[in-house]
Amino acid sequence: MAVTETIQTTRQDPAIEAYRLGLLGDVQSYIKDQILGQSVQRLRGRVNPVTGQPYTDQEIVSFLGDPAEGVEGEEGFVAASGPTIEQVQAITAEDVFGPPDYEVQELTANEQEAIDLARSGIGSYQDYIDRGARTAQMGIDALDPRGIGAYMNPYEDAVVQQALEDIGRAGETRRTGIGAQAAASGALGGSRQAVESAKLSEDILREQGRAAAGLRQSGYESAADRAQRAAATYGQLGVQQAGIGEILSGLGTQDLQNLLTTGGVERGVSQADLDARRLTGLQDYSQPFQQYGFLSDIYSGVPTGSSVITAASAPQVSPFQTAAGLGISGLTTAAGARTAGLL
Repeated sequence: MAVTETIQTTRQDPAIEAYRLGLLGDVQSYIKDQILGQSVQRLRGRVNPVTGQPYTDQEIVSFLGDPAEGVEGEEGFVAASGPTIEQVQAITAEDVFGPPDYEVQELTANEQEAIDLARSGIGSYQDYIDRGARTAQMGIDALDPRGIGAYMNPYEDAVVQQALEDIGRAGETRRTGIGAQAAASGALGGSRQAVESAKLSEDILREQGRAAAGLRQSGYESAADRAQRAAATYGQLGVQQAGIGEILSGLGTQDLQNLLTTGGVERGVSQADLDARRLTGLQDYSQPFQQYGFLSDIYSGVPTGSSVITAASAPQVSPFQTAAGLGISGLTTAAGARTAGLL
């Protein structure tokens, strides 16, 4: 039984087909130029491992090209391929052949000042804390009974001695009176005078002892009171000195916070400017592909209204969203290029 196979070929209008082939050639040439530009710019920033110097334009031509194989005119001959020296020299660093790189704003002057201030201020309060500790220790030492002598009245001995002499002189005056009375009664040197004189001596000694003890006790109590007041004063001074260090540390922290806040605002504005510039560059880079796609839609018969060109105006762009979008776009472009025989 015979089998008949019918092959039907449907072709577009020759003019439209010619336009589409021309568009394919333009896109192929444009992408090749993009790939060449990216390769040249990358190589210019690298060092040739053979010479140890940056790649020259002539070395880039040799690196990117393939030499001829075989003899021209004979079977199997393959001509040399790759860019010419003129093509390489025409590529400059300002030309854009790929999506712009991300840029991160450096620390502002205020933020750097905050970091320097934080480094220099570490432990600056320690001196005040050490002073406060030493002052507080002086207060503790003031309560040690062995150091009470430092708070004794230096004139106490003179006061006690003067009191004893005053009591002694008063006693001698009394003794003179006893002798005068005995002489008047004709009993001078008698036993009665001796008894009264002995009793007077005892009274003098007893009064001197009581006076000395009272003065000594009063002096010690006064010294103890002064020592306690000194201990309290030293303690308060120690706390105040340590508090000064704490206050200075807190003020320094507040200064750091203020510098970081203002610096962060400045850096945020600068970063937004960098992001906006990158977005603008990304739109400039994407525009030719959008235009080629627009022409392709027209040649394919897709209504013009179904092609939408959008431009974002917000300067803040999520790096993840941008990377994801570029990744999807790259996959789509790669698939189309592979279909067209570009890859």
